[in-house]
Amino acid sequence: MLKEQQIKNLESAGFKRWTKGQNDRLYINAFDVIAEDEGFQAQISRSSKFEREIEATKVYVDVKTGETVIEYGFKSFSDHKEFKALVDNLVAEIVEVEESKDKTVEEKEAINFKSYDVLGIRYSRESYNVGDVLPESADICDDNEMLDGTSAIGIPYFGDEEELKDNILMMLDKTRGYEYNHIYLVGGHFSHSDGVDEYEVVIRSATVIADITNLK
Repeated sequence: MLKEQQIKNLESAGFKRWTKGQNDRLYINAFDVIAEDEGFQAQISRSSKFEREIEATKVYVDVKTGETVIEYGFKSFSDHKEFKALVDNLVAEIVEVEESKDKTVEEKEAINFKSYDVLGIRYSRESYNVGDVLPESADICDDNEMLDGTSAIGIPYFGDEEELKDNILMMLDKTRGYEYNHIYLVGGHFSHSDGVDEYEVVIRSATVIADITNLK
Protein backbone atom coordinates (compact mmCIF):
# COMPACT_ATOMS: atom_id res chain seq x y z
CA MET A 1 0.00 0.00 0.00
CA LEU A 2 1.27 3.46 -0.87
CA LYS A 3 2.26 5.66 2.04
CA GLU A 4 0.59 9.01 2.53
CA GLN A 5 3.72 10.91 1.52
CA GLN A 6 4.00 8.86 -1.68
CA ILE A 7 0.38 9.66 -2.54
CA LYS A 8 1.06 13.35 -1.97
CA ASN A 9 4.16 13.16 -4.16
CA LEU A 10 2.18 11.58 -6.99
CA GLU A 11 -0.63 14.10 -6.73
CA SER A 12 1.88 16.96 -6.73
CA ALA A 13 3.36 15.51 -9.93
CA GLY A 14 0.01 15.58 -11.72
CA PHE A 15 -1.56 12.22 -10.85
CA LYS A 16 -5.31 12.43 -10.22
CA ARG A 17 -6.86 10.27 -7.53
CA TRP A 18 -9.98 8.28 -8.42
CA THR A 19 -11.94 6.09 -6.04
CA LYS A 20 -15.01 3.97 -6.64
CA GLY A 21 -16.18 1.04 -4.56
CA GLN A 22 -13.08 -1.00 -3.70
CA ASN A 23 -10.95 0.82 -6.28
CA ASP A 24 -8.47 3.50 -5.25
CA ARG A 25 -6.24 4.67 -8.09
CA LEU A 26 -3.96 7.50 -9.12
CA TYR A 27 -4.15 8.21 -12.86
CA ILE A 28 -1.62 10.04 -15.04
CA ASN A 29 -2.24 11.24 -18.59
CA ALA A 30 -0.27 9.09 -21.05
CA PHE A 31 0.84 12.24 -22.90
CA ASP A 32 2.51 13.43 -19.71
CA VAL A 33 4.49 10.20 -19.58
CA ILE A 34 5.98 10.74 -23.06
CA ALA A 35 6.19 14.53 -22.90
CA GLU A 36 10.00 14.59 -23.03
CA ASP A 37 10.62 11.42 -25.03
CA GLU A 38 11.83 12.28 -28.52
CA GLY A 39 10.98 8.86 -30.01
CA PHE A 40 7.32 8.92 -29.03
CA GLN A 41 6.98 12.59 -29.91
CA ALA A 42 8.36 11.85 -33.38
CA GLN A 43 5.82 9.05 -33.88
CA ILE A 44 3.00 11.35 -32.84
CA SER A 45 4.14 14.01 -35.30
CA ARG A 46 4.11 11.43 -38.12
CA SER A 47 0.84 9.69 -37.29
CA SER A 48 -2.46 11.04 -35.98
CA LYS A 49 -3.52 7.39 -35.52
CA PHE A 50 -0.65 6.84 -33.08
CA GLU A 51 -1.64 10.02 -31.25
CA ARG A 52 -5.16 8.63 -30.79
CA GLU A 53 -3.68 5.36 -29.54
CA ILE A 54 -1.64 7.20 -26.94
CA GLU A 55 -4.76 9.11 -25.93
CA ALA A 56 -6.55 5.76 -25.42
CA THR A 57 -3.76 4.45 -23.17
CA LYS A 58 -4.58 4.42 -19.47
CA VAL A 59 -1.91 4.57 -16.76
CA TYR A 60 -2.56 4.38 -13.05
CA VAL A 61 -0.99 3.38 -9.74
CA ASP A 62 -3.10 1.19 -7.48
CA VAL A 63 -3.01 2.87 -4.07
CA LYS A 64 -3.76 -0.36 -2.18
CA THR A 65 -1.07 -2.51 -3.82
CA GLY A 66 1.40 0.09 -5.12
CA GLU A 67 1.25 -1.68 -8.50
CA THR A 68 1.53 0.38 -11.69
CA VAL A 69 -1.02 -0.65 -14.32
CA ILE A 70 -0.91 0.21 -18.03
CA GLU A 71 -3.84 -0.42 -20.37
CA TYR A 72 -2.26 0.05 -23.78
CA GLY A 73 -4.08 1.75 -26.63
CA PHE A 74 -1.36 0.80 -29.13
CA LYS A 75 -0.25 -2.66 -30.28
CA SER A 76 3.50 -2.51 -30.93
CA PHE A 77 5.29 -4.71 -28.39
CA SER A 78 8.51 -2.73 -28.69
CA ASP A 79 6.59 0.47 -27.97
CA HIS A 80 5.01 -1.28 -24.97
CA LYS A 81 8.46 -1.98 -23.53
CA GLU A 82 9.67 1.57 -24.05
CA PHE A 83 6.47 3.10 -22.68
CA LYS A 84 6.55 0.83 -19.62
CA ALA A 85 10.16 1.82 -18.94
CA LEU A 86 9.15 5.50 -19.03
CA VAL A 87 6.24 4.86 -16.67
CA ASP A 88 8.34 2.80 -14.24
CA ASN A 89 11.06 5.45 -14.11
CA LEU A 90 8.53 8.25 -13.66
CA VAL A 91 6.65 6.54 -10.83
CA ALA A 92 9.81 5.39 -9.04
CA GLU A 93 11.22 8.91 -9.12
CA ILE A 94 8.03 10.43 -7.73
CA VAL A 95 7.08 7.97 -5.01
CA GLU A 96 10.59 7.74 -3.63
CA VAL A 97 10.46 9.09 -0.10
CA GLU A 98 13.72 10.26 1.40
CA GLU A 99 15.15 7.40 3.42
CA SER A 100 15.67 9.68 6.36
CA LYS A 101 11.94 10.46 6.43
CA ASP A 102 10.84 6.89 5.89
CA LYS A 103 12.58 5.39 8.88
CA THR A 104 11.30 5.37 12.40
CA VAL A 105 13.40 6.97 15.07
CA GLU A 106 14.86 3.74 16.43
CA GLU A 107 16.11 2.80 12.94
CA LYS A 108 18.19 5.95 12.59
CA GLU A 109 21.38 4.39 13.84
CA ALA A 110 23.55 7.04 12.19
CA ILE A 111 22.16 9.87 14.31
CA ASN A 112 24.54 11.03 16.98
CA PHE A 113 22.09 12.22 19.61
CA LYS A 114 24.98 13.09 21.89
CA SER A 115 25.77 16.04 19.63
CA TYR A 116 22.59 17.74 20.85
CA ASP A 117 22.03 19.30 24.25
CA VAL A 118 18.26 19.11 23.96
CA LEU A 119 15.66 17.34 21.82
CA GLY A 120 12.18 18.54 21.02
CA ILE A 121 9.05 18.17 18.93
CA ARG A 122 8.32 20.98 16.52
CA TYR A 123 4.81 21.36 15.11
CA SER A 124 4.96 23.29 11.84
CA ARG A 125 2.84 24.51 8.96
CA GLU A 126 5.98 24.65 6.82
CA SER A 127 7.65 21.67 5.16
CA TYR A 128 11.30 21.01 6.00
CA ASN A 129 13.89 18.40 5.12
CA VAL A 130 16.10 16.43 7.46
CA GLY A 131 19.14 18.56 8.26
CA ASP A 132 17.37 21.90 7.87
CA VAL A 133 17.99 24.43 10.61
CA LEU A 134 14.67 25.95 11.66
CA PRO A 135 14.14 29.70 11.93
CA GLU A 136 13.90 31.43 15.27
CA SER A 137 10.42 31.73 16.74
CA ALA A 138 8.65 34.96 17.55
CA ASP A 139 8.42 35.99 21.18
CA ILE A 140 4.70 35.82 22.04
CA CYS A 141 5.33 38.21 24.92
CA ASP A 142 6.78 40.86 22.59
CA ASP A 143 5.69 41.01 18.95
CA ASN A 144 8.81 42.97 18.04
CA GLU A 145 11.27 40.43 19.41
CA MET A 146 12.47 37.01 18.35
CA LEU A 147 13.45 34.20 20.67
CA ASP A 148 17.02 32.98 20.86
CA GLY A 149 16.02 29.80 19.06
CA THR A 150 13.03 27.74 17.98
CA SER A 151 10.06 26.97 20.20
CA ALA A 152 9.45 23.24 20.63
CA ILE A 153 7.98 20.64 22.97
CA GLY A 154 10.76 19.28 25.17
CA ILE A 155 11.42 15.52 25.14
CA PRO A 156 12.85 13.78 28.22
CA TYR A 157 16.04 12.14 27.02
CA PHE A 158 18.75 10.66 29.20
CA GLY A 159 20.91 8.88 26.67
CA ASP A 160 18.83 5.72 26.26
CA GLU A 161 17.74 5.68 22.62
CA GLU A 162 15.45 2.69 23.21
CA GLU A 163 13.32 4.89 25.44
CA LEU A 164 13.40 7.86 23.06
CA LYS A 165 10.50 6.72 20.88
CA ASP A 166 8.33 6.04 23.94
CA ASN A 167 9.12 9.53 25.25
CA ILE A 168 8.29 11.09 21.89
CA LEU A 169 4.95 9.27 21.74
CA MET A 170 4.23 10.31 25.31
CA MET A 171 4.82 14.00 24.53
CA LEU A 172 2.87 13.78 21.29
CA ASP A 173 -0.07 12.37 23.22
CA LYS A 174 0.12 15.23 25.72
CA THR A 175 0.24 17.93 23.02
CA ARG A 176 -2.15 16.65 20.33
CA GLY A 177 -4.12 19.92 20.54
CA TYR A 178 -1.69 21.56 18.14
CA GLU A 179 -3.13 21.52 14.62
CA TYR A 180 -0.29 21.69 12.12
CA ASN A 181 0.56 19.87 8.90
CA HIS A 182 3.99 18.62 9.94
CA ILE A 183 5.65 17.30 13.08
CA TYR A 184 9.43 17.12 13.38
CA LEU A 185 11.93 15.72 15.83
CA VAL A 186 14.54 18.44 16.27
CA GLY A 187 17.78 18.70 18.17
CA GLY A 188 19.96 21.61 19.14
CA HIS A 189 21.42 23.53 22.03
CA PHE A 190 20.07 25.25 25.09
CA SER A 191 18.89 28.81 24.53
CA HIS A 192 19.00 31.92 26.67
CA SER A 193 15.25 32.26 26.07
CA ASP A 194 12.74 30.50 28.30
CA GLY A 195 9.61 28.67 27.18
CA VAL A 196 6.27 30.07 28.32
CA ASP A 197 3.84 27.22 27.65
CA GLU A 198 3.77 23.90 29.48
CA TYR A 199 6.43 21.52 28.11
CA GLU A 200 7.88 24.31 25.91
CA VAL A 201 11.62 24.63 25.40
CA VAL A 202 13.52 27.02 23.16
CA ILE A 203 16.20 25.28 21.10
CA ARG A 204 19.07 27.22 19.57
CA SER A 205 20.12 26.04 16.08
CA ALA A 206 17.20 23.59 16.06
CA THR A 207 17.97 21.02 13.37
CA VAL A 208 15.44 18.61 11.84
CA ILE A 209 16.39 15.05 12.77
CA ALA A 210 13.29 13.26 11.48
CA ASP A 211 9.79 13.79 10.14
CA ILE A 212 7.58 12.16 12.79
CA THR A 213 4.22 13.28 11.44
CA ASN A 214 3.07 9.67 11.04
CA LEU A 215 4.98 8.16 13.94
CA LYS A 216 2.96 5.49 15.77
